[in-house]
Amino acid sequence: VSSYLFADLDNSIGPSKVLAGLVNKNQLGLKTGKGFYDYSQVDDGEILGRRDDSFIKINKALGRI
Repeated sequence: VSSYLFADLDNSIGPSKVLAGLVNKNQLGLKTGKGFYDYSQVDDGEILGRRDDSFIKINKALGRI
């Protein structure tokens, strides 16, 4: 994501070394159970549900849905 999204948000040349290192080690966060945080002991369905609920609330507040 950062390799194409940063161009619109930041003037850096590319993703941070820390982020690139995590990706190179296949530490992709919730998807792989580890990344910036350790997700190995959490219920990913619960986390995704809370994320989705937040997105819905934000979009309702913005009048998008």
